[in-house]
Amino acid sequence: MIWRILVGLVAVGGTLNGIAIMMNLGDAWATFSLMPATIEGMSTIRADLGGLFLTFGVASALALWLKKPDYLVVLALLMTLIGLGRLFGLALDGVADKPVIYLVVEIVNAVIFLMAAKSMKASQS
Repeated sequence: MIWRILVGLVAVGGTLNGIAIMMNLGDAWATFSLMPATIEGMSTIRADLGGLFLTFGVASALALWLKKPDYLVVLALLMTLIGLGRLFGLALDGVADKPVIYLVVEIVNAVIFLMAAKSMKASQS
């Protein structure tokens, strides 16, 4: 039950972050140290990063609502691959506080998705 609650929190957070990034509400881009130089750069942030957060939010909610644990496994894989990209950044670009914090959040989210999927599958059998 706790895992599903945590996925619900991820759903709300992902959706709200996705909207904030697409609209640049409260200077959401600065939170991620993003400063696009062109209209194309702004479009990329809105589409790629905003869309990614919205995907996590909406897909998490759908997984809970439709009782589809496999959706959560896919989200865990996606979060793990984002974490892998973060590790490449830390290795190639150097270590800073925010990327380390984001990596921890990505790992925690991947674990939440996997544990929730496991819990849902167990309750369906």
